[in-house]
Amino acid sequence: MESLKHGAVTVIDVRHLNEWSAGHIDGAAHIPLGRLEGRLAEIPREKPVVMQCQGGARSMIGASILKAHGFDRVINLQGGYGGWAGAGLPTTTK
Repeated sequence: MESLKHGAVTVIDVRHLNEWSAGHIDGAAHIPLGRLEGRLAEIPREKPVVMQCQGGARSMIGASILKAHGFDRVINLQGGYGGWAGAGLPTTTK
């Protein structure tokens, strides 16, 4: 969480818009999985990228896409948004 707070990582939320709108990690960028390959230029390569979905499956696919396109510091958030919110970590709907 400290890495996110200080901008040391980029968090990409690959969930659908309705999931994102219901709540997301503050500071995360929303790029739905189906649009990820077309929006790779929006993702900074100079710092680690944390991929996140609801439970971890879609973000794992997203992480594989990034790695296939030369991103070398990609992390799949274990437990996804559900685990994050369930642990009482900060979320937002803004």
